[in-house]
Amino acid sequence: MSIALRAPTGQVLLYVKGADCTVLGALAPMRSGSAESAAYDRTRSLLSEYSRAGLRTLVMAKRTMQPALWEEWLAGHNRASEIGEGREKRLRESLARLESALTLVGATGVEDRLQENVPRTVRALLDAGIVVWVLTGDKPETAINIAYSAALFSQSDRLLHLMSRDKEHAESTIKNYLEGGVTEGGTGRALVVDGRTLTYILDRRSGLVAPFLSLARRCSAVLCCRATPLQKAYIVKAVKEELGVTTLAIGDGANDVSMIQTADVGVGLSGQEGRQAVMASDFALSRFKFIERLLLVHGHWCYDRLARMILYFFLKNATFVFLVFWYQLYCGFSSAVMIDQLHLMAYNLMFTAVPPIIMGAYDRVAPASLLIERPGLYSASRRGLAYRAHSYWLVLAESLYISIVIFFSCRTAYNDTDVDIWAFGDCCMTCCLVIMLVYVAIETRSWTVIQVIALCGSLASFYALTLVYGAVCVSCFNLPSTFHVMQHALADPIYWLVVVLTTAAALAPRLACHAVRNSSHPDAVGRAVQARRRHARSRLPYAAHYHTTTASAHVYRSTDEDGLQRSSDVASIT
Repeated sequence: MSIALRAPTGQVLLYVKGADCTVLGALAPMRSGSAESAAYDRTRSLLSEYSRAGLRTLVMAKRTMQPALWEEWLAGHNRASEIGEGREKRLRESLARLESALTLVGATGVEDRLQENVPRTVRALLDAGIVVWVLTGDKPETAINIAYSAALFSQSDRLLHLMSRDKEHAESTIKNYLEGGVTEGGTGRALVVDGRTLTYILDRRSGLVAPFLSLARRCSAVLCCRATPLQKAYIVKAVKEELGVTTLAIGDGANDVSMIQTADVGVGLSGQEGRQAVMASDFALSRFKFIERLLLVHGHWCYDRLARMILYFFLKNATFVFLVFWYQLYCGFSSAVMIDQLHLMAYNLMFTAVPPIIMGAYDRVAPASLLIERPGLYSASRRGLAYRAHSYWLVLAESLYISIVIFFSCRTAYNDTDVDIWAFGDCCMTCCLVIMLVYVAIETRSWTVIQVIALCGSLASFYALTLVYGAVCVSCFNLPSTFHVMQHALADPIYWLVVVLTTAAALAPRLACHAVRNSSHPDAVGRAVQARRRHARSRLPYAAHYHTTTASAHVYRSTDEDGLQRSSDVASIT
């Protein structure tokens, strides 16, 4: 960063601050043994000392320019800023000419203490299987000390250094590491790379991006030092495109904006660095420690909710379409439907609209405290186990089975009767709706009052709308008349028998799969939830444990870890 000031004498004073590798390289030549040379050596020594102490360092320099020289540069810079091919390159060259022949002013070492719970948060992310890259502008010594303090590196880790001064050396170093027995997915190794080496690696003509990423995949953590804002964005882009993974970037300053915008998900931390990162991000947090809950809890919940909600949408719509398709076998494929037009319109708009939304907003696959205690459970979401490539076809097969059960059960029940098309359609519609609502109940992991209201309200809206419409509309909206069809169907025992039997038959495979999976082959989340429930029951007194298995809700005396007695309302799940 540079700033130009005009002195009362007319001279222009340019003050520059930045990283030592940049500012020291722009200093004017110094005579050996001069005062400037001694100050330079002393500053370099202090910078090394500050870095080893974990301080963040900056170097300051200045340049005194005569008015004529300043005006000449300013005119050239204005010409370089004109729109045209190579504008960015011309601007960089113009600024490089300005920030040259500098005189050293001094250096600073500032303690940048970590926020609270940063080591715990970083360790939780690593335990969850998330690969953590730290992209910083600090010196390697400072960045490594911070990495140890933040628990990104452990004392037992072997550090692989990539700090080269030319492309050939960088290429040979990466090759030696890859051929030196560094296995993929191994632990106990951490990669450290500096900004100059990143320049060679990120050059498209160098061909080093793929070998570098291959080496990075063999390390548990990656630390990029002296990285410029543009390099940060290029690294995120390379990881996202070359490795085909989902990337999340976290930043707190304006120099992190390009990185945040390049990543799939951007998180901005608001604080002393300003709000530029927050304004460019998808999520804004006040402290780094909240990343743990954002990913391991809300991220886990959100993925599981959305995956199961989308699969449910496929199921309910495919089942409804298959019902109409089976009817075509008996109407000569005349495109006639046995379901009332009002039901066709209201099926998605009203009858089955709210339950999936409630599932996608409130359902919880596991308690938040459990997901925090066991970060490894996040692997189910990280690996995308809730929605896989074959999930759609399994749901399609299940919807085909449910539609066959509904349609042909109704056809068998009303065989050789005088039932009309609309009564038959109302029975099929009721069976389909009840099965879809019970399906949501089976898939619900955590019950709330909102979910109960949504399910009961959906079924009540179906009967209320159908009964009112059938009672008052003899011929409405130019639709076929279904006057009093539902009223007669409710009085027919066959109608209720078909609804009960089809619901049981259609959902029996789903219940059987759940029973087998939860009993014999539960996933990691299921095993953790069951273990917590067993542990909670084992800590209760005998009488309280007896009541938890016999009552739906009760009040019992429990003992906290601090030994205090308290009364709690607990709903039994057994």
